[in-house]
Amino acid sequence: MKIPLKGRWITLWLLLTMILVWGCSKEKGLYKEGVKALSKGNFAEAHGIFERVVQEGGNSQYAAMALLKLAHMARSLRQDPNKAIAYCNSLIRGDYPYAQKRDAWLLMAEIQAQDLGDPKKGLKTLEAMPPGSHFPDLREERMVEYAIEMGDTQRAYKLAKPFLQNAPLNKDKGFILMLAELCRSVGAWDQAERLYQSVIKTGKGYEVQEALLGLANLREDQGRLKDALAILRRLKRQGYRTGLVKAHIRHLRRRIYEERL
Repeated sequence: MKIPLKGRWITLWLLLTMILVWGCSKEKGLYKEGVKALSKGNFAEAHGIFERVVQEGGNSQYAAMALLKLAHMARSLRQDPNKAIAYCNSLIRGDYPYAQKRDAWLLMAEIQAQDLGDPKKGLKTLEAMPPGSHFPDLREERMVEYAIEMGDTQRAYKLAKPFLQNAPLNKDKGFILMLAELCRSVGAWDQAERLYQSVIKTGKGYEVQEALLGLANLREDQGRLKDALAILRRLKRQGYRTGLVKAHIRHLRRRIYEERL
């Protein structure tokens, strides 16, 4: 019996769908095997499986995820940052899903900035990375961080403005403290105060103490030496970074004494 044209197209579509689903299932299974081997410490086996997923997986999500695994393995297990960067570049230049490309951009910049000690190159990599759908995001956080590591506080402050305008009080407290220190260093004292106070009100433990220490430094910058001294005495009673705090207290007492003369 002759199959109608419409029926032939439906049959062909079903066959193609089955092939794609089978291929995806195969890649997924292989990828899981690689993850399992890696978790057991069978690094050579895991490496071989991930390489196979990359070769056989085309531009699929699992091929991209396998490339990321290979990059992480090259970085952490083989101590070969350049090989890790090569894997990241393969992912970035290929026609892979954006989610994995984004992770590759971030990983490559991190390797350049931290492992190779070149934050300028890491920043340049992130500048070439397309912004995500949520702005500002981790890309912009890292850009601020790398600019600070370069010692370019003015550039870092400029990059930080989207966060400062959007009041990132729900962000990681370490990042907020970094922004506060940055604002203090460029003389944006009102912004620094707002950020320190947000951590003091919503942070926990050492986060609050670090914010208090930063606030004490800010008070000294503002010439409010007695206020700075009061904060440091509070930190001393809490036993926080005793040596540093005691030295700072002696320094402030000397300054207050000299100003009275």
